[in-house]
Amino acid sequence: MQYILIPIAISIVFSLLWRTKTNAEKKMPNESFIRTRPPKILTGFFLGFAIAGTCGGIVLGIINRDNTENLIGIILSFSIIAIIGFFGYMWVRFNYVVIDGDNIIVYRLFQKNKLYSFDEVAFFKDTTHMGIQGGLICYDKNKKKLFSVEAIHIGVSLIIQRLREKNIAQIF
Repeated sequence: MQYILIPIAISIVFSLLWRTKTNAEKKMPNESFIRTRPPKILTGFFLGFAIAGTCGGIVLGIINRDNTENLIGIILSFSIIAIIGFFGYMWVRFNYVVIDGDNIIVYRLFQKNKLYSFDEVAFFKDTTHMGIQGGLICYDKNKKKLFSVEAIHIGVSLIIQRLREKNIAQIF
């Protein structure tokens, strides 16, 4: 019985994420400048996870300072939790796409920024209808992947709309 609650909880969380994304996209103006970003709930989750791991490790380290054999395990466990949380926060926060006029600038964590024009993008694949699993993938004339944007990012529908305005072919 308790195992049925896990898929229900996951569905509720993903529905909340998707709902905040669609509400934020409705508020975005359709201008020449578009910047994708993750929902604030998602970045807040990862940042909260990292801070909880850091604070929990410090508190349990102080409480168990006399028990040295468990202290190292506690510090390592909470350090790994904090590192995963901070890396998740950086990953969702610093991977985004900006459209400024006729240029597409792709920012990726630990990579060099890439600049594309709409002339370089020949095809795009829109799978945002799949929900949180989908996304946008743009290809060049040789059908080589240029960049992709996750469907959870706010502003991806505006990028798809801009690609359709520029008469770029859609792959199904």
